[in-house]
Amino acid sequence: MNSFLHEMQKLRFWRSVAAELLATMFYVFCGCGATLKRRDSPVSPSVEQVSLAFGLAMATMVQCVGLISGGHVNPAVTAALAVTGRISGIRALFYTGAQVSGGKWRPVCAIFLAPEMEL
Repeated sequence: MNSFLHEMQKLRFWRSVAAELLATMFYVFCGCGATLKRRDSPVSPSVEQVSLAFGLAMATMVQCVGLISGGHVNPAVTAALAVTGRISGIRALFYTGAQVSGGKWRPVCAIFLAPEMEL
C-alpha cells in the first residue's frame, strides 16, 4: 500500500496518466473521424482509408507518448503488461481509467469540431 501511495505522489506518474488520456483521445478521434462522411456527399470513406487513418494515428501516438508513458494507448495492452508484472497494478488501473476516459471524449470533440458530418 505504501508503494502505491509513493508512486501516486510523483509528478511523473500523473504526467504519464495524462499522456495516456490524450493519446487515446487523439487516436480514437482520428480513427473514428476517418469514418465520418459529409452529409452532402454520397461517398463514404473506404476501408483502406479508415484502416490507414487508424494505423497512422496509432503510430503517431506511440511515437509521441512512448517515452512518457510507454505508449500503451489501449487497455488490452495495459492489462497484458500488468498481468506480466511489467507495470504496477495502480499504474495499470489509472492508465485504464485514462484510456477509457480518452475514448469517451471523442464524440464530444467530434460534435464540436465537425458539426457538418454524419455521426
